Amino acid sequence: MYLNRLTLIGFIGAGAETKVGSSEQKFAVFSVATKRSWKNADGGWESRTEWHRCLAFGKLGEFAASLRKGADVQVEENFAAAVTKRTESIIASSSAGLNRS
Repeated sequence: MYLNRLTLIGFIGAGAETKVGSSEQKFAVFSVATKRSWKNADGGWESRTEWHRCLAFGKLGEFAASLRKGADVQVEENFAAAVTKRTESIIASSSAGLNRS
């Protein structure tokens, strides 16, 4: 069995923006914050927040446009299709899941 899936569970950093692409297709752009915590050598806790820029198209983009700052979300996508080197963005397609947690 094989699985090639990217899953982000985190918070929306700012309200999603709706944009129009060169082919007049509307899409939503939003950022998801994920956090990692660990104990350091001294026994104290440290954490690091990472930001992920996400794009959503079609009906999924319409839903994503309603997301507001602080909303809990889960974004899922096939990893090969998800990360683009040019934009370093995660592209959530209609086959992906975008859920409010």
